[in-house]
Amino acid sequence: MAPRVTQSELPNPLGKLLRQRRFAMNLRLEDVALKMAGGEGATTSFLSAVECGHKALPAVHLSGLSEALEIPLADLQAAYIEDRVNRARKRAQDEVGQLNGSGLKAAE
Repeated sequence: MAPRVTQSELPNPLGKLLRQRRFAMNLRLEDVALKMAGGEGATTSFLSAVECGHKALPAVHLSGLSEALEIPLADLQAAYIEDRVNRARKRAQDEVGQLNGSGLKAAE
């Protein structure tokens, strides 16, 4: 059985991309939040949680982040999809672990 992976140990391609770009542009989280289109941006604490992999980014924020951080939308979407796949794998792993802990065997 594969070792369990915690949320903080998941690969975080989206958060890594956002943080690298933000640092390259010498921006604070507050700057990014303010630059997000239409003033509908996210809070600094939410953006921090996304960068760290603690929260998933809603797709509605992709365009605003793309503009704020000058990242091609296609690159941001690719990282977003990879992040969603990693989160789905984690959820599935957790469910299998719960099944195994309850005495039930998962289908092979």
